Amino acid sequence: TWGLGGIGQLYDLITMRRQVDEANLLEEARQMRAFRLAQPQRTPQQMLLDAAMREDGSLTVTQAAMITGFSFEEAENLLREM
Repeated sequence: TWGLGGIGQLYDLITMRRQVDEANLLEEARQMRAFRLAQPQRTPQQMLLDAAMREDGSLTVTQAAMITGFSFEEAENLLREM
């Protein structure tokens, strides 16, 4: 239809590229969010093991706290448990 003299069609013609880009960005953001939510969360022990791998197999309490973001006490307790 040519409602209002085709103004809507002209507007769409001029802005279609931007509309498509915005729709594509929204879809990409949805997919990224779904991917993040689908990934299993790592346990604190796994985080410490990853940190130890980066430090050639040995890890101090200070290094564990700095790399993982745990408090000093949390890192110390987790390392003692392991």
